[in-house]
Amino acid sequence: MQINSNFIFDLDAIRDFIFGGGINERNCDVEITETQIKNSDTGKLETESKITREVKSANTNKQTISYDLVKMFIDILGDVEIDQELAPLSLGQKMVINTMANYGLIKEIKG
Repeated sequence: MQINSNFIFDLDAIRDFIFGGGINERNCDVEITETQIKNSDTGKLETESKITREVKSANTNKQTISYDLVKMFIDILGDVEIDQELAPLSLGQKMVINTMANYGLIKEIKG
C-alpha cells in the first residue's frame, strides 16, 4: 500500500457515520394512555380521556460506538510512517486505512 500525504478526513462522511445520516435524526416512540369508564346507561366501556405522548431520543449507543471507532482509527493512523521503507504498515494499520477508505471516511486529494 502506497501512503502519501495527500489523504484527508472527510468530515461530512465521518459525521454521517457517527450520527447515522444527520445530527437531528432521532427515534420516536409513541405512548398512548386511555382511561375508560363504564357508561351507566348502556353498560358499555367508553373512553373518558386519552393522552398521547411522543418520546424522542437519539440513538446514543450507536453514536457512542461509532465515535469511539473513528477516534481509535484516527489514533492508529497517527502512528503511520509516510516513508514505508522505514516502517512498513502493520496489519492493523492497513485494516484501518482500508476500512476508512471503504466507508469514505478518508479520501485522497490531488496535490
